[in-house]
Amino acid sequence: MYTLAEKIFLSIFLIVVIVFGVVGNTFVIAATVRFHRLRRNVSNYLLLNLAISDLLSSSVIMPYHLASVINLDIINDNGLLCQIGGTLSYPILLTSTLTLVMLAIDRFIAMSDPLRYRARITFKAISFMISYTWLHSTFFTIFTLLLVDMEFDEVSLDCGVAWQKSPLWFALLSMLLNIVFPFLFVALTSLRVLSIAKSHHKQIASEVQVYTGQGPPRNRTRGRESKATSVILMVILMFLITWSPYLVTRALRVFGIDLPSIVYTLSIWILHINAVGNFFIYSRRGQEYRQAFLAIIKRQSILPPGSEHSAF
Repeated sequence: MYTLAEKIFLSIFLIVVIVFGVVGNTFVIAATVRFHRLRRNVSNYLLLNLAISDLLSSSVIMPYHLASVINLDIINDNGLLCQIGGTLSYPILLTSTLTLVMLAIDRFIAMSDPLRYRARITFKAISFMISYTWLHSTFFTIFTLLLVDMEFDEVSLDCGVAWQKSPLWFALLSMLLNIVFPFLFVALTSLRVLSIAKSHHKQIASEVQVYTGQGPPRNRTRGRESKATSVILMVILMFLITWSPYLVTRALRVFGIDLPSIVYTLSIWILHINAVGNFFIYSRRGQEYRQAFLAIIKRQSILPPGSEHSAF
């Protein structure tokens, strides 16, 4: 059970995340749907998919967690609310995770082969990526529920899959495919993208001494992709940071090391910071998103001039 001080701290923390998560992701979705310039860069559809899953997390999963903190009795009996809340958490969080994997793939192709990026990453390819994130997460959740029960966990004080009662092979496979492999893939791919971006920066700096004006077309293309990559890499970095506590606490529990309940709760809730952090990253680093947000606030029908040359 939570102490009164823990209840107050967790409640205030989550209320702030809910408010900013709902408002911020609504802005991202509205801006992408409303302004054609944001949709011209097909990778922004992946950011749109991420915003949709983050909005669902902010408006569905987080209020459920908030209610359970205020009154734990509503879920500790393995009742209907426990089953619904625990079940919905998996596809939404998994979709966000897989979308980050797709963004890492997108940026790797954009930086390693910028001249052929638009030919390889088409709207059809992006549509496949987005469809896969939802199909994978949905079918995984359904398949899991057919094998394992959803129960209240007296250690983490939350409802979820009773992994200790599931077949060992399934628990390990689920952990590897849905958490460990995506985490490692995103981390290693991002490091590779950073290495490529650093190489491009050096090449552009050396060639700008030879060319006058705007520089050669190849480097202008690389420059645009580098700006987009810097924003997406910050989103990915946020993902890696916020997922680390969850991975550590779950790994310790696998080895029989139990921590205080509030530590498990915070490790889950820190994941939700993604839903807020991405909006601030777009506002701070994404020029066209920032202009789109201001246009929505000022009720303008089009983006201000001067933003048509860059998606970020």
